[in-house]
Amino acid sequence: MFRSYCATSTGFTVRLAPIYASSLVSCNRYQKNSEGITFVASRGTPPFQSIAWSPTDENKILATAFTVGQWPAFVYIHDVETGQKQVVAKTDSGWFDAARWTPDGRNVLILTGDNTREFEPRGWWKLDIANSSSEYLKDIGNRVVTWSPDGKMIAEAGGGDLYLTNVITKAEEIIHTNVESIYSFGLSWSPDNHYLVFTADQGPFMDLYVLNVKTQQVEKITKDELILYAVWSPKGNIIAFVNTSSVDGKWTLHLISSDGKCEVEIPNLENVLSPTWSPDGSKLGYISLDGIYFIEVNKVLGRDIYSNLCE
Repeated sequence: MFRSYCATSTGFTVRLAPIYASSLVSCNRYQKNSEGITFVASRGTPPFQSIAWSPTDENKILATAFTVGQWPAFVYIHDVETGQKQVVAKTDSGWFDAARWTPDGRNVLILTGDNTREFEPRGWWKLDIANSSSEYLKDIGNRVVTWSPDGKMIAEAGGGDLYLTNVITKAEEIIHTNVESIYSFGLSWSPDNHYLVFTADQGPFMDLYVLNVKTQQVEKITKDELILYAVWSPKGNIIAFVNTSSVDGKWTLHLISSDGKCEVEIPNLENVLSPTWSPDGSKLGYISLDGIYFIEVNKVLGRDIYSNLCE
């Protein structure tokens, strides 16, 4: 059952890769009793660190949960309606660096870190949810990975390169390289399989770039920002991301048109992590310091973002 209040909790520290840590001091100003924003679940113990909405089921959220330096760590499927958590992976040593859905929503990809005893060797594993079976794919270090919507390709970013791997043949090619860049959090396909959006660290900024997969042309669509967690809307013309470049240190949630011509901040949110779109593109889920929330984007912004993102 959804709850419309803002839960409170204190005393834990959150981990976002190695670059963000904070303790909870208050609820987001905008969330409590706000129309269009729904409190879904508390952060939990160990706390949720990332979430991803199922591409096929609006009631299913994939989540990693751990506390840095402590165990156990989990990958859950959280049922929004019942509040139940189905454990799909657990480790008593190490943790899970990432979790992703396959496009059909039937399997989960997990990236295991060093010393994760239950999943050795380290690397990417595919978990069959229905059969509770696992398959080792490969060790690709700490590359960011995302599966194409048609299920045919896996895009991988890391070490200054952007790769495509054919799911069937396992053939890999580099489609973009820039030795001065370190690809950061946020790698996402457009729903038509034609483009990839990613963040690149050009120092001192991390901006958004869109790559045409066929032509391998790259276009920068933001300027001098510090961006994480870019996620393409299922409807195709909007990208959501977390902007960390505010003067007061707040991590805010933004929407940008895929051509970069129009950008808007969803107002009065702070300390936003891991945004994720609902399957129909009408809602955004995200983690705040106290839990998981859903936003009905059109209701909160007061307009249809797909026809009129910016007034």
